[in-house]
Amino acid sequence: MKKKIGLVLVALLLVLTLAACSAEEGTPEDRAFAAYMTWLERIGSAGEPRIGAWDSDFVMDVDMRFFGMTFHTVATGTSQAIVDGDHVTMYMEMDMDMGMPGVPAMNMEMFMEMEGFTLIDTVMLIDGQYISGLADEMDDALSPLETMESMNQVPEFMLDDIVEVELYEGEDYTVFTIIVDGDAVGEFMNQNLEQAYAVLDEFGMDFDFGAEDLTLILTVDEEGEPLAVTMDMIMEMVFDEDFEEEELAGQSFSVSYSITYTYHAFGDDVVVMRPEVPEQPEVLEQPDVAEQPDAAEELDILLDIDFDNLHQPEVFVGTWAWDADDSYIYVFYADGIGFRGFDGEMEEFDWTVEGDDHLLILSLDTYQIESWSFVIADGVLTIDNRQVAGMTWSYVFQG
Repeated sequence: MKKKIGLVLVALLLVLTLAACSAEEGTPEDRAFAAYMTWLERIGSAGEPRIGAWDSDFVMDVDMRFFGMTFHTVATGTSQAIVDGDHVTMYMEMDMDMGMPGVPAMNMEMFMEMEGFTLIDTVMLIDGQYISGLADEMDDALSPLETMESMNQVPEFMLDDIVEVELYEGEDYTVFTIIVDGDAVGEFMNQNLEQAYAVLDEFGMDFDFGAEDLTLILTVDEEGEPLAVTMDMIMEMVFDEDFEEEELAGQSFSVSYSITYTYHAFGDDVVVMRPEVPEQPEVLEQPDVAEQPDAAEELDILLDIDFDNLHQPEVFVGTWAWDADDSYIYVFYADGIGFRGFDGEMEEFDWTVEGDDHLLILSLDTYQIESWSFVIADGVLTIDNRQVAGMTWSYVFQG
């Protein structure tokens, strides 16, 4: 669930941020604003109808802070998108480190085709494996945003909203560092996400953009065409003090991120390819894999975890065979990696122990968290699932 929450959040951050010619005359503010408007036009965030296309590399650096913890996520990759009015097609491929305990770095590919905020098609691959069920989750995440005017919600501001401009002119390029009033950016984002805020308010959440000034660094070539852009932004969600989930009441969730795009092409030169979905191998019936919990159950697990009390006890390390017929095994490694399954059909997972009796397993096939109580006695590991009553299995240590 940690990975799945993070992936959807990161994907939405990218979606929300992916979304005039340059003049040699005028003040730095005038020139910077003209360059900014050219960039908006190229990526389909300005004009009517909104038409644009781009091909870029990107680097995203995100700090997510909640429950007194900070998770630092770094992603590097490529993105292509074509915006034709309400019709948007986009593709991203990136290497990402979520910065969360037990969640390894991964490669992710994501394709989305939308008409407005209606999802037409989507594909997600993680380390080459197709992730099923994503369309429903993305539909749920996007549906509150249907009243927004555009899928490309790059922060918009006016010339008067510019607080400061620093100008650097190279031999064949110009760099504008633009500081934009945070209140103006926040007002724009808040108005455009009004429907989403209404939905969040029903859940006892307050959502705020633009708590600080926006920094936009825009590099253009001699013709005023965008070469690269960096945006630094902050958003914050706060749960009401009387929120029904006591663990969340009064808690804040803050996300600060910096994202840089380096552009390779605009317009008709851009092609968006839908990745091929690999054929999925047949999955054998496994005797001890828990039924998948729903999102609420997984959130409860996360909220109860004491992240300062996680470890990989040496007593687990080794191979354990099912006590019924030895056909199904668990292999635990000291670094928190494990494998389980029948011979020739092994599944990889991450594992850790909280305290003295709580085994947590993150399946790298389903990206779901399993919660087990356990006892090890006389060379026998007995695990009892905390999510599905009566699911208890025993395994004999093999060495």
